Amino acid sequence: MKRISLIIVVLFFFTVHSNSQTDWQVLNSGVIVNLYGVYFTNINTGYVCGASGTILKTTNAGSNWNLINSSVSYQLNDICFANDITGYCSGNSGIIKTTNAGVNWFSVFSGNQMNKIQCIGNVIYSGGQNGIYKSTDSGQNWINTVSGYSGTIRGLCFLNADTGYGMGSIADQRRTTNGGSNWIGGLYWGPGDYSFGECYFFNSGSGFAGCSFNSGYPNYYSSYSIYKANTWSSWYQVYSSAAMGIGGITFTGNDTGYAVGGGWTGSAYQSLILKTINGGNNWVTQNYTISQILQDVYFLDSKKGYAVGRGGIILKTENGGTIGINKISTGTPLSFSLFQNYPNPFNPVTKIKFDIPSNVKRQTANVKLIVYDILGKEIQTLINEQLQSGMYEVTFDGSNLPSGVYFYQLRVGDFVGTKKLILLK
Repeated sequence: MKRISLIIVVLFFFTVHSNSQTDWQVLNSGVIVNLYGVYFTNINTGYVCGASGTILKTTNAGSNWNLINSSVSYQLNDICFANDITGYCSGNSGIIKTTNAGVNWFSVFSGNQMNKIQCIGNVIYSGGQNGIYKSTDSGQNWINTVSGYSGTIRGLCFLNADTGYGMGSIADQRRTTNGGSNWIGGLYWGPGDYSFGECYFFNSGSGFAGCSFNSGYPNYYSSYSIYKANTWSSWYQVYSSAAMGIGGITFTGNDTGYAVGGGWTGSAYQSLILKTINGGNNWVTQNYTISQILQDVYFLDSKKGYAVGRGGIILKTENGGTIGINKISTGTPLSFSLFQNYPNPFNPVTKIKFDIPSNVKRQTANVKLIVYDILGKEIQTLINEQLQSGMYEVTFDGSNLPSGVYFYQLRVGDFVGTKKLILLK
């Protein structure tokens, strides 16, 4: 990570306003079954699939959801569309297809548990039990492209009809550049039991994977992580949690990405929504939780997205969510101010307040709030966006950091403010 001095002044220019408000809203799905996959064919039309053969459809951007007869009763794990009317659902006993925008569904593959599915025109890939299956004729015929594989593929990401990645149980990583004719394995992950879930890759070959880990005998310690690969053979951890697993990962560009999941807190189930604004180097918990685990996330653009989860939960954001940023007053400050975090020392969460005054020459300002370690190494970017004048409060979670002295710095135009905070676990 880049090392910078805490006293460097950086000038920023001022552009269009993007207000940070409360972010995710719960939509009325009309069902209480667990939901596992979400896909939109356009800004208004979307589909969700889940347990007991459930398929829901909206034609008004999620305001209303209609239950569709899927023709099956088994759990449906993922959904994709090749065009506006032709779509596929993968499930615990096979794959079903629609050719009339979800009105009717029929089976095109049966017998195996299929977890993820992806459409690339007439070429369809689906990962699941014993391999990665491919159809080149819109689902009429299927072949297993991973001969002799005995694991389960849980994550699937194809960049085009030729280049794709599969991530699965028993720490398995697979990559193909010739449409599945050959698959190359990744690194050996051990010791311990690693199991990969959802994944996302860029054309450059860099990518991300959600991962669960159990240390095995004698401690049986479990944890959950997001790993980043700058190249296929070089992975490192960018997020970890003792209880919060990852169900879905997506990016809306090179820098901004989202991951959803959740876990058991010891007294209740809780959702997890993470956001990165620096290419996945840091993941920050968004200031929104519900008492359900989230399973999948889908974004139409950099702002509008949906997440689905257990108990019939469907969430929607129209501003890309926030990273714990709240505008706490409509008043107009007279000057820039960066306040001492509270509590301090803290364990593991604290709040940071700051003021942005009005200015006759500019109504919005690009704001950066960054946390550094004692050596000046950048640890986490809390804010990097335009904000209107006002009084703000940001939540900083140090769960993934060791105890110690840190600094946080606010930069707005030619204003630079720095203060010290102490994490004491």
